[in-house]
Amino acid sequence: MVRSFIAHPLDERFLVSAASFTRKSYKIEQDYISTNRGGNRPLKKVENQSDHFSYVSAAILLSVSCLETTINGIFEDISESVVEIHNETLARIESESLMAFPPKYRSLGLEKLKLIGLFWGGLIKDTLSLERKYKHIAQACGKEIESGKSHGQDLTLLINLRNSLIHYTSKPIETTKGSEAKSHNQEEKLITKFAPNPMMQEGAYFPYKCLGHGCAEWAVNVTQSFLEYFFDLIELERPDFVRPDYLRYSEIQELLKTR
Repeated sequence: MVRSFIAHPLDERFLVSAASFTRKSYKIEQDYISTNRGGNRPLKKVENQSDHFSYVSAAILLSVSCLETTINGIFEDISESVVEIHNETLARIESESLMAFPPKYRSLGLEKLKLIGLFWGGLIKDTLSLERKYKHIAQACGKEIESGKSHGQDLTLLINLRNSLIHYTSKPIETTKGSEAKSHNQEEKLITKFAPNPMMQEGAYFPYKCLGHGCAEWAVNVTQSFLEYFFDLIELERPDFVRPDYLRYSEIQELLKTR
């Protein structure tokens, strides 16, 4: 059978778009700072200030979408070469040859590819969290994403931030002491990662002070940095948008420049 492999470039488009929105949020903040230089009161709003929240939120959501699309693409590309049998607990490769797989994955070797393919059953792909998907592939390759290290911590923080944004509630429902402590701990960590929104002097840290250009830029950088780390960890060639010698990578970095 002749098999064709099609690239799915939405991952890089998501991250380029996130970087573009990040730049837009920066320009609005700079206009605001320039307009209110000298500490005049009351503080004046600037043109497009109402768009600022949209830009920052979009950068966060698109950054995590990039992570989702990247890992789902790996699973789907590999699992297409696996035929599942016996209630999805056993599998065989259509051809006992690496030629059955997309060229970019063949360096992983047949045994690792089989393990990755087995993870992507009907129940698995619908229930696994984003973090678990990355950890599953790492484990299949004999590696470990350490949650206590910077890359693992930042991934968790970014995903939790995305979740807080899309599941936002001003009053927690049936809040427990444990969940309150977890939320406070997350805010403490985020405060150390980026500068707050300069247009918000009052209100709770999240969402008001948190969602600024610094947050959007951090989300894009965490995504790019984590993917560099992940592909190097499993010894797989990086996608173009996380390779410094490629155009997409440079495009993203150029959009993030503030000088």
